[in-house]
Amino acid sequence: SYRVRAADAAANLSGYSNIASATTSSAPDTTPPTSPSSLVSTAMGITSTNLSWTASTDNIAVSGYQVERCQNAGVDAFELNFSCPHGLPERKMGAAMGQDPEILREVCGWVNAVSKIPVWAKMTPNITHIEDPSRASLLGGCEGISAINTIRSVMGVDLETLRPEPTVEGYSTPGGYSSKAVKPIALRMVMEIAQMIRKEFPGRSLSAIGGVETGRDAAQFILLGGDTIQVCTGVMKFGYPMVKQLCEELLEFMEGKGFETLSDFKGHSLDYFTTHAELVRMQAERKEAAKAKLVAKDGDWDGDDFVKQSNDLATN
Repeated sequence: SYRVRAADAAANLSGYSNIASATTSSAPDTTPPTSPSSLVSTAMGITSTNLSWTASTDNIAVSGYQVERCQNAGVDAFELNFSCPHGLPERKMGAAMGQDPEILREVCGWVNAVSKIPVWAKMTPNITHIEDPSRASLLGGCEGISAINTIRSVMGVDLETLRPEPTVEGYSTPGGYSSKAVKPIALRMVMEIAQMIRKEFPGRSLSAIGGVETGRDAAQFILLGGDTIQVCTGVMKFGYPMVKQLCEELLEFMEGKGFETLSDFKGHSLDYFTTHAELVRMQAERKEAAKAKLVAKDGDWDGDDFVKQSNDLATN
């Protein structure tokens, strides 16, 4: 039972209100959540499928979803697609989820609570700091991160019809941009995620994606911290035989550098990133050191090296 009275700044008290009573239930919660609905399964390849559904509701809260049936079907791992830019964001799924670290951590936690196989979370590049959703997914228990998915874009505008391209019944919508053009952006984001994993989640993995078409492309992503490489648009362009060629080119690169395993060079290039300020400092320091070696007076000229000394003066 409860009653209420008011107090002012001078500590004067009013009379009491009426008494109100309520009885709380001590019975356990036996009301199950509503069933998930509108389940959609989209085959992404020979061994992968994307699942989406309408969320369940509960009288208290939905704490997770069980995926045992998928596990029992024999899949080796799950990749949670928090990054699709096509249609799903309009339904608050796909890339819309991938832009909210709190939701990512919660959903990844649900899946990892029941999954007996590794779980990766696939990141959207349509975000300012890709480390934030990646970190949230790893905190949610994911084995690793896959990055990146396609970049939201508008391909162009037809200057005859004045309509955006590509068109469906005269209309368009932003879509995912992929292939070689996204590789520089993908390399940057893979580097950022790899540095974060190295510092905060040693032992977790990173599957690198974005414009890979050759073995040398793959080698660059591995040098920036990728444990594995994924290819989609490249296979669509060149067919499955390109995978064998890619592997042969990667092996040729490794043999040329004396690498026997991928771990021999994974993340090697991460050590050579620094800040703009540090680049300026190092360049100024080098120029000062070089300047100290230049000819300053007639007695500094050397008969054997005067051509090089002249060139050094001209280029500095």
